[in-house]
Amino acid sequence: MSDRLVEAYNANENGSSGPAESFAANAGVLAGYLPDFLVNIRDLGQVLQVEQPYFQQAWQAVGQALAEQYILGAGEWGLGRWEQLLHLEAPESLSLDERRQALLLRLNEQLPFTVIRLRELLAAAAPAGQYTMVLDEKNYVLHVYITLAAKGCLPALRALLQRVAPANLSLHLQLMFNTHGKLAKFTHQQLSQWSCWAIREEVLD
Repeated sequence: MSDRLVEAYNANENGSSGPAESFAANAGVLAGYLPDFLVNIRDLGQVLQVEQPYFQQAWQAVGQALAEQYILGAGEWGLGRWEQLLHLEAPESLSLDERRQALLLRLNEQLPFTVIRLRELLAAAAPAGQYTMVLDEKNYVLHVYITLAAKGCLPALRALLQRVAPANLSLHLQLMFNTHGKLAKFTHQQLSQWSCWAIREEVLD
């Protein structure tokens, strides 16, 4: 039976459904584990039919437990456990994908923290094209600007920079708020549907 479970888990790796559901679906029905001389015994078949839902639930729990061990497949419980181990605080506003990105960012940190390595870490934390980094070497200031589309990454980026940036650099992390140039394509009537805060800090379509 253990071989069948391993096959079910391996099949899940290439599947499109959720880890637990796919695992349970591929584990098979109980009747498939019977030897040939017991297959046609009707009473035994009835017993297995009644037990089947309970085994499906057990297989689904096993599949979910396996998925929770890895950040890319973890759900709410698994991500919470990883965050506890790595001493990360996840704001309630973050989605599961954003929490995964924050965890992967922490695990990918490597010394030494050169400018090239810092760019790699930023690229892993924020989508491509969603940030700009400028190093003011003369004044010892590191500027990092984040677009509004990636503002969910801001807490993770701030924590990252505080850990890896040299102590002699001042950090300047800021959102790239909507400016007059970005709002010029909208009419006053269109802008009236949003609050002042939304016009400044939300992605407007």
